[in-house]
Amino acid sequence: AAAALVRLAVAAALVRAAAAKAEVRYDAKYVPYAADASPRAARRAREVFFTVAAATDAEEAALLPFWLAHATAAGITGENLIIVLHAPHETAYYKAMASTLEAAGALGHVRWSSGYSGPAKEAVRRGVAFARFRQRGLLRDGDWIFHADSDEVAVF
Repeated sequence: AAAALVRLAVAAALVRAAAAKAEVRYDAKYVPYAADASPRAARRAREVFFTVAAATDAEEAALLPFWLAHATAAGITGENLIIVLHAPHETAYYKAMASTLEAAGALGHVRWSSGYSGPAKEAVRRGVAFARFRQRGLLRDGDWIFHADSDEVAVF
């Protein structure tokens, strides 16, 4: 029985190692708004960024203005929003949500058009969204990134 447990543990470790090496594939691109080209005011030492990945459907489109109002009330400005919109197709909901974000002062969003998966979501957020903010010098070491679900609000 002990030998079987050891073999099982070794097999599980090999599966985890193979999964860690597997490449996560996704299709995503940064979609800038006019505010992205504007110069940014001087920064404080550290800043807090909100990041959210939202589906582009009726429910999420209806919730987005309330989520943005909550983030604003918490002191998060549009330029500190790192938004990923999961939009396999360019629907009316996608366009409405992009317009809502632009009106809120967001610098842009990442349109993620490939299939949904947890690893792909993290890859899109870190590989595209965070990279864009770091590239522009907006996201720096020492900053805080707070992930919030688009249908949940945090109380501070």
